[in-house]
Amino acid sequence: MSLFLHADLDAFFASVELLDHPEWRGKPVIVGGLPTERRSVVSTASYEARKYGVHSAMPTATAFKLCPNGIFVHGRMQRYCELSAQIMSIFSDYSPDVQQLSIDEAFIDLSGTEKLFGPASETALKIKKRIFEETGLTVSIGLAPTKYLAKLASEVNKPDGFFCIEEGKETDFMLNLPLPKVWGIGKKSLDVLNSKGIFTTRQIYEKSLSLLKSLFGPSFGQFLYNCVRGQEFESFNHTVKNHSLSAENTYAWDLYDRNAIDTALLELSHTVVFRMLREKVMSSTVAVKIRYDDFTTVSIQETSDREVATVDDLFERAKHLFYKKYDTNRGVRLLGISLNNTESSLNPRQADLFDFGNEKKRRVEKAILEARQKDPKLKITKARLLPPNSKTPLILFFITVLSLFVNFTPALAAETSQKDADGAAAIVFDRNKVDLYTKPDETNSTSLFNYSINDRNVEFIAEGYWKTMATGGLSFNFGYGTTPGYSIIAPVITTKTDLSLWFFLDKKYYFEADFADDFEKNTIAAGYYGDGYLKHARIANRGIRFPTVYSIDRLGLGIGGGDNESPGISLNFSDDSWQSDFTIRYDRLSAKEKSWQGKNLVNTETIELTDYLTGFRYILPSASSVLNIKNIYVEASDGSYRDKNGRSYNILDSSQYLLSANTCSIFLTRDAKA
Repeated sequence: MSLFLHADLDAFFASVELLDHPEWRGKPVIVGGLPTERRSVVSTASYEARKYGVHSAMPTATAFKLCPNGIFVHGRMQRYCELSAQIMSIFSDYSPDVQQLSIDEAFIDLSGTEKLFGPASETALKIKKRIFEETGLTVSIGLAPTKYLAKLASEVNKPDGFFCIEEGKETDFMLNLPLPKVWGIGKKSLDVLNSKGIFTTRQIYEKSLSLLKSLFGPSFGQFLYNCVRGQEFESFNHTVKNHSLSAENTYAWDLYDRNAIDTALLELSHTVVFRMLREKVMSSTVAVKIRYDDFTTVSIQETSDREVATVDDLFERAKHLFYKKYDTNRGVRLLGISLNNTESSLNPRQADLFDFGNEKKRRVEKAILEARQKDPKLKITKARLLPPNSKTPLILFFITVLSLFVNFTPALAAETSQKDADGAAAIVFDRNKVDLYTKPDETNSTSLFNYSINDRNVEFIAEGYWKTMATGGLSFNFGYGTTPGYSIIAPVITTKTDLSLWFFLDKKYYFEADFADDFEKNTIAAGYYGDGYLKHARIANRGIRFPTVYSIDRLGLGIGGGDNESPGISLNFSDDSWQSDFTIRYDRLSAKEKSWQGKNLVNTETIELTDYLTGFRYILPSASSVLNIKNIYVEASDGSYRDKNGRSYNILDSSQYLLSANTCSIFLTRDAKA
């Protein structure tokens, strides 16, 4: 009889940190990035931290909000690998067949080991005890006739648990397992199953194989049929059909600047090509992955008739693909480059007819790789990828602070100058001065009056439209079996406005009133246009904006603005060679509170019994009877439909009833008046 043991170390990374720091026992420990590091994620959370809702792959900033008292630490892979190797060695003492799935889990084939170590269940407990005594770590173990069931069993009594599925009990175990706990059924698959009225493993068990295949396809249907019967024989020995090499980076600040993006692509190309050389493979298929600031991800792939030769070669191909797919109006959060369908570089290949200097560069890069292997501390890279010297951060900080206040602008400059920062971010100075609040175009605006009194000029200008519509009508009803009649449709008056009004004094001082969006976005403002250093001053109840020409906006720290209802004051100063802006604005913020119990969001709102939607349920003899229903009619004295016996009926719309073939039921809402 085959017997497989699945061992899964409990919260491995966090447990190692607790092992090395006993003073942290009982406290929430979160391994990954620090809360102050942008876009870092949680790698592992201790069980104390999981009680707050913290889990793997969660942004560290979110984890900090859920668990502000948590202990956040960076991972120590060297230490984790050291303990993992020690534990895998312990597994090897009990079976020659150990299949390591990851750094913290493995399968152990215990078939035929009874004569050496006794019953498999006792061996499992011996392994648990030895791991704890030698490393101080706990492990959850599942024992079953198949690897698939052993993996499910190890999840039953976590942490530090043991569960055995005896031979002959496989189906009973699966039928009592919650559907979301079934390995191989993810969130999307679960949604598909639920949409078909399947919520338990027992409901799957009751379906025939042919029905499951017709509903979910041959592959997934066969999997469902087998797994609920405990007959899924997943070996976990997947061989990658198309081997690939890839590298990707998530950037602390969204990338907009082309120079910064190119630097990022070059850095990724450098990483991928040196991995290609180290693993002695080659590829002619290049793929680029782009994730925008709203988490939308796109990718593009292209296969050439020649293999990637050098860093520069891959860089040019990646750039070509990137700019073919890139949306220039969006910030780039993540970039990735991969080589797909790789094969051994030792395989015979046709030499390139034209070299273009690639062979010389290839030899140089191989020499750099060999030098690195001899001396890992040796750092040789492209000059463009070198980090700035120690003075650069101070200079960049000074320039950033300065750019908050002054945007230097030579009078006739037409180009944009750039300064690279560490990594791929950039500080950019836009040479075009922008006045956010320009005077109305007097040539296209309507001047309602313009008077000069002594040496004073008074002008009133209007721009936009004000549209008012009145609708109404008269309805007549007549026909067979219907008493003639009429009704008056009440008149409705609607108004649409997008109107701006200005009152100017000496073309310098103004009062402005804007009406828009059904009077939901009304703006009242007063201001001043000057010829000296102060070009424009404005106070308003909404729409106070700060220009985006400063580099602080590139870092995502500018206050921006728009049509938001935020009162404030803005001042614009400038000369022929400089511009400075000052804004003070009151932004309305809203706070929300949520309560969590573990990973579950707790809703403390009280719902009265009378608030629930109630109705009626009717049971039919079979599911086919439900499926054959086209329409539902309910008897009513004022109904629009009559039968031959003179009874009148109303037809129900789809919002008033629900057909459920799975339960052979019809559900009617209360307002159906059945």
